[in-house]
Amino acid sequence: MRAIRYAEGWALAAAVALGGAIAGYAFSEYRLSAIVIQLNAEHQGEIKRLQDSNERTLTALTARVQSAAQTATLAGTKAATAADQSAQAAETVKSAAAVVRRRRPVVEVPVSSAAAALPEPARASLNRAVERTNRKIREHK
Repeated sequence: MRAIRYAEGWALAAAVALGGAIAGYAFSEYRLSAIVIQLNAEHQGEIKRLQDSNERTLTALTARVQSAAQTATLAGTKAATAADQSAQAAETVKSAAAVVRRRRPVVEVPVSSAAAALPEPARASLNRAVERTNRKIREHK
């Protein structure tokens, strides 16, 4: 009988220990499930917060980008207008220069007695200088 009581004690201790282990395991599974659900909710909340923050940033940047695009378009338009006006001014100057060239009076330059009195080498040098000047004027027309 003593052996039976001894076995019964061990069986009872084993049952209590095994029951505690099973209950502990079940409770930890329940608690782990609650922790995972909580972490998932916090993760979703953080994702929502970041999306809202990014949306506000993009909204603010969109307005600035649109403003910059409008400024760039306006500057492009003004540059095109200035280029057109510059081209028109150049045409006006070109036509005025053509009119002046056609109306330019031919001035006879009388040979002064000082030029006539130059020695031949000096007169030849002066004539070469005048010819070079005339050639440069013709090249720049």
